[in-house]
Order: sequence, then C-alpha cells, then structure tokens
Amino acid sequence: MKKIATIFTLILFSQMAQSQSTNDSYSSLWQRVQKLENEAMTKSALDIVALISKKPKKSRIQFRS
Repeated sequence: MKKIATIFTLILFSQMAQSQSTNDSYSSLWQRVQKLENEAMTKSALDIVALISKKPKKSRIQFRS
C-alpha cells in the first residue's frame, strides 16, 4: 500500500511541476514578443506568437493519448 501511495504522489507532483514550467515558458515567450514589437520586429514577433499558438494543441494531443 505504501508503494502505491508513493507512486501516486510522485505522479501528482510531476504533473504539477510540468504545468508550472509551461506557464513560465508562456510568460517568457510573451515577453520576447513584446520586446520584438518594441524593436519594430513584427515578423519575428509573429513567428513566436505562432509558436505560442501551437503549444496548447500539442498538450491536448498528449492528454488524449
């Protein structure tokens, strides 16, 4: 029983850590977009926005399987 509880706890914490790192990466990506827009590099900013847009689609596919 202790082994099952330990495994469950490890899975729970690993999922929480993964979701926090995703949020951090979103904020850092949006900061890069803002910096590029301030430098009038809108095409580069658009490329990063496209990358941000693809991230949730990838995560939905992972959770479905």
